[in-house]
Amino acid sequence: MTKQPKPQNEQELQQMYMQLQQIDAQISEIDKELRLIEQKRVEFLKLSEDLEKINDSKANSNSFSNVGAGIFAETKLTNTKEFMINVGANTYVKKSLREVQALLNTQSAELEKAEVQLQQNMQMLNMQAQIIQAEMQKSLGM
Repeated sequence: MTKQPKPQNEQELQQMYMQLQQIDAQISEIDKELRLIEQKRVEFLKLSEDLEKINDSKANSNSFSNVGAGIFAETKLTNTKEFMINVGANTYVKKSLREVQALLNTQSAELEKAEVQLQQNMQMLNMQAQIIQAEMQKSLGM
């Protein structure tokens, strides 16, 4: 005959199990955020490469511009040295390639900081989960 846990012990086990579920949900959210950050960093890299290509193009050359949803329009590049940037509230300013790249580098650095912080949070949550699992096993006499 196996020994049944005491009712108080059952409540503690239930609480620990609920904590594990909460930690798992937090880890899943962090994982989603990390994937979004990586996607954004890849977009920044691709954008920087594309801007270099435009900058290297001759004025009045033909190109195709993405208008969304995989649809492109044929366009003529009249100015390949300046780019319009949305600075908020539908306000746009002209920036040179170097200024745009500096902005992208700053944003990439901010993404890296956020990524490091999220990875640290995930490690802490994983350690908490391991501690709770060990406590649960101890409570169960394993």
